[in-house]
Amino acid sequence: MDTSTHIPIPSPDLVAVQQKHRGRSLVEGMKIVAILGLTFALILALTWIALPSQTWVTGIVAGLALVSGAFVLYFFRDANPHPPVEAGVILSPAHGIVDYIDTATETHFLKEPACRISIYLSLLNVHVQHAPVSGSIEVLQHFPGRWSRAIRREASLRNEHLLVGLTFADGRSMALRLISGIWVRRIVPWITPGQSVVGGERIGLIRFGSRVDVFLPLTAQVSVKPGDRVRGGETILARFAGTTRDQSS
Repeated sequence: MDTSTHIPIPSPDLVAVQQKHRGRSLVEGMKIVAILGLTFALILALTWIALPSQTWVTGIVAGLALVSGAFVLYFFRDANPHPPVEAGVILSPAHGIVDYIDTATETHFLKEPACRISIYLSLLNVHVQHAPVSGSIEVLQHFPGRWSRAIRREASLRNEHLLVGLTFADGRSMALRLISGIWVRRIVPWITPGQSVVGGERIGLIRFGSRVDVFLPLTAQVSVKPGDRVRGGETILARFAGTTRDQSS
């Protein structure tokens, strides 16, 4: 089930803010493509010198170079979300599938039990991350970790991850845990502590397979379930009582 919404925010100012960092992920991708290009160029040169008559070998190497470069550019692509107009909602920070929902204690920022929505991102998902609410970045803390597959639940604490703590409307707080996968352990934030963000704004990038844990107040009314596909900056994960939709129903 895809729970995406497709209602654009009409304000030009908000749209402009949400377009910040658009295309920045492709710049990261081009850096890797450049490194791959130099590596494969060296391999091609050595292959040509060692096996000048075996043109099929150089053809295979060249083919691998093209496929690798194309995949990297595909991975670092960026989507253009359409955040909903509705107030009092929590948007998905990531593109992926809701893996599980439970109650857990986030010990570094919230320091109390919270509703955790864990989203798994495969290598085929967009890995640009978005602000789930309009608010202020209070905490940005990096934790080193192990190399393990992000599809495992224990990766939430074992793998390298970045904790993002936010405060938003009515003094509420929430947290994101951006978790790297087994392939390349690097999380690239585009935000700083004290910075204000707008819901749907691009806030960072996780490289090559990952997971995002969203910690919400227990008063939040969750709108998704395990197995749902979500879109970063667009899909509503949860609402709070008294929002526009609640008042009109």
